[in-house]
Amino acid sequence: MSNFKFITFCFIISLCSCNDDSRKQVETTESVIASFSDQYSVIENGVISIPIDKETANWSSKIDIYSNNNKEYLVYQNDFNEHLQFYDIETGEKTYSLKLSTTGPNSVKCLSGFLCKIT
Repeated sequence: MSNFKFITFCFIISLCSCNDDSRKQVETTESVIASFSDQYSVIENGVISIPIDKETANWSSKIDIYSNNNKEYLVYQNDFNEHLQFYDIETGEKTYSLKLSTTGPNSVKCLSGFLCKIT
């Protein structure tokens, strides 16, 4: 019977230890997200048309915008042939393609996303 009392006691203590702090944390997180998202807005600027060649897959969820020397590039991760492809946003032309090494000491086994950054 003492085991039953001990288990009951632990159960009651665990229920009492639950309070509204978790709810406050969620409310705080939501307010931070709301204020962060208020800083950005989407502006319709037109359509970007990029020609698809035999080296370019017709779909990717891994895309970034890269700016360098007052030019903007759309960077596209091609999972089918392990390339990062750079397209000039103004002209839509492919300007550069970076082959990712899949073998050797500096290989990339699985690329699940990327960020283009000037260092």
